[in-house]
Amino acid sequence: MKIILMDWQRIFDTFPSNFTKGDGFSIRLYQRFGLRYYEADRELTLMTGEEDATDRYGRSLLVLPTYETLIFVPNVLKWDHGESLTERESALVIERICHAYQERKTRYRVVVGDEIYEQIARDAEQAEKVKR
Repeated sequence: MKIILMDWQRIFDTFPSNFTKGDGFSIRLYQRFGLRYYEADRELTLMTGEEDATDRYGRSLLVLPTYETLIFVPNVLKWDHGESLTERESALVIERICHAYQERKTRYRVVVGDEIYEQIARDAEQAEKVKR
């Protein structure tokens, strides 16, 4: 059995997405899986998820559950090539991402923490061991 490893940030490119363009930046929102923020020649990829939020918002159309997008933001934001963003840059990037969801009238919540990214790293490490 041959295992093919792929950089998790590039996996999103295979999914449908919505593109938002701003002044000097753009954002690609991938359905349920993640988002990519572009500015100059830099990229920032973040994981997203979906959660049932019916308890908070009620049912849509009176019968359907209501969902919100969870935007997983690590404690320290880094561009995909590894350079850390300043606090000011981080705040601006998150503000722009939130605005993109607001424009699409999508419920969202920002979740700050490294847990999901640490799990991805552990999974990649485990897959690498299996590959050997």
